[in-house]
Amino acid sequence: MASSRKGFRSLQELRIRETGGTYQRIKGNRKEGMYASTFIALHEIHNVD
Repeated sequence: MASSRKGFRSLQELRIRETGGTYQRIKGNRKEGMYASTFIALHEIHNVD
């Protein structure tokens, strides 16, 4: 399970890195970053499903 979680986090980081500009925005606002992280996670789950 821990391995799966690590991979998922990597995917999240990759997605954030891909956007680039969004990453800067997340860095600027922590609250927004949390929301974006959740949105990305939900999006990834939907894609996997």
